[in-house]
Amino acid sequence: MYVADPQDGIDADTPQKFPIGYLQEQWLRHNSKLSSEYFKEYSLIYMPQEKARYLWEVQFNRAEIQESLTEDIFVAGILVLKRLRDGELITISVWPEHIPVILPVVDYVAIHKKYKRFFRSVEEEGLISYPNLMAHLGKHFEDFSHNIPDLKILLPSKAVTIKDRYNSLKIETGVKEFGSLVNLDGFVNSKDVTY
Repeated sequence: MYVADPQDGIDADTPQKFPIGYLQEQWLRHNSKLSSEYFKEYSLIYMPQEKARYLWEVQFNRAEIQESLTEDIFVAGILVLKRLRDGELITISVWPEHIPVILPVVDYVAIHKKYKRFFRSVEEEGLISYPNLMAHLGKHFEDFSHNIPDLKILLPSKAVTIKDRYNSLKIETGVKEFGSLVNLDGFVNSKDVTY
């Protein structure tokens, strides 16, 4: 296939047969250049490239993973928060109650607990760091085989057994106190070299 690439710095007007991966690499270089040049002017927010690529891999493959499952298991996506104290971008996944779930590696997991205490219903929600979550419940998760690395799965048979442990997790902070949601198109993975 011949393609006319208006961003090609050599011959933008002539359709060419580009090698596999060339257009993607060229787009990445062009995006990186523009992000770097306009980083301060447009007050862009930076996320390291490795973290951003993992986020996008999860987001692009989430529906395919969900459709491939034969059991009722929630496939968590990744959201981004801008931390209030320092402006750093933090990744989070949501795990409601103690339902069966596939979790990617993120900075924090938003949990929602429901339990009874002294004859009344209690609901709590907030964030727990991924390392703390895995320290408390990691032995109940298994590795999920996929081309996305480090996905963890909590099978339905295990989910029913961890209710009390899930509800005893210590919430580290509330979401609103921690940071504000950032759109997935609201950050770049290149920054001004003078930054």
